Amino acid sequence: MRETPYYWGNLSWGETMGAIIDPMIEDGVTIRMQLKSILLVDDEATLLDLFSVALRPLPNPILRATGGMEALTILDKDRPSVVVLDLAMPDVDGMQVLESIRNNPKLTHTKVIILTAVPVMIDYQVVKLADEVLTKPIGMHALRQAVQAHLEPQ
Repeated sequence: MRETPYYWGNLSWGETMGAIIDPMIEDGVTIRMQLKSILLVDDEATLLDLFSVALRPLPNPILRATGGMEALTILDKDRPSVVVLDLAMPDVDGMQVLESIRNNPKLTHTKVIILTAVPVMIDYQVVKLADEVLTKPIGMHALRQAVQAHLEPQ
């Protein structure tokens, strides 16, 4: 195990055992450190399985939602650092989830990667609100690199 710095209070990000950690701050005091989590949102279970396999080498916890409504429920309880979000979903679409994330003050630091098979759905509003836009099909390595880039401190 390599030695890496921990930063407490409101100072900075830290890294431990290769996993990016996020300080949980309450009333200006760090109360605990938590691994940054990743939320995968897609209505196709097979793709969720593939994306999970692609991200398995990362030490970060992976949360999964099979639709927009489930994603909103998870986002109410958890604060994932990165959300990989499909746009075309039957219940609540990805654009509604993206707008919900951007309008939630608790999720201001959440990075959103749009991953869609329907490039025509990518309009100016999506590009403006998302941190990155990728199209399906996507290679496992490319997905892992994109997520990892958004997990690292800027």
